[in-house]
Amino acid sequence: MHERNRYMVNNSSMIIALYSGLPGGTKYTLNYTLKQGLIQIVINPEEFKKKYSFWSISC
Repeated sequence: MHERNRYMVNNSSMIIALYSGLPGGTKYTLNYTLKQGLIQIVINPEEFKKKYSFWSISC
């Protein structure tokens, strides 16, 4: 896990994350927040787009 992510978790009381379920840095950070006992709000961007049609992502 990146040092910046560890810093953010260690200096937070909860986390809000967009996470699609794929392996990678977000997954490692979310696992770390659970170990630290932080509250998590995880939003799956694909499910969010289905519910809210106005949502668009510009690349």
